[in-house]
Amino acid sequence: MRSDPTGGPSAGDPNPVAHPDAFSDPEKLLAAYFRSSTVGLCILDSELRYLAVNSTLASMNGIPAANHIGRTVREILGDAADIVESGIRRVLSTGEPVADLEFSIVLPTRM
Repeated sequence: MRSDPTGGPSAGDPNPVAHPDAFSDPEKLLAAYFRSSTVGLCILDSELRYLAVNSTLASMNGIPAANHIGRTVREILGDAADIVESGIRRVLSTGEPVADLEFSIVLPTRM
């Protein structure tokens, strides 16, 4: 690990500074990240059904988080899913990330 003169990690260092046990339980780490994120996050299955959603995304969608679980992106977003689904399906089929995707939609719950 590269260090700056103060002994900390240098800018751009991909390794986080953490206690050795901090990442020993990935599920707890992911749950903490979901709870604390100010970015809307979700986990979808291969049929684009919500397996997990954080409160930020639920708030953006105007539907309680619990009501997302088991439902498809289309069931939550309505016709606005046309914009989102193609990018998600591309990631699922190629395994490659989609970068710089930006869109603005009016959700059925916001009309």
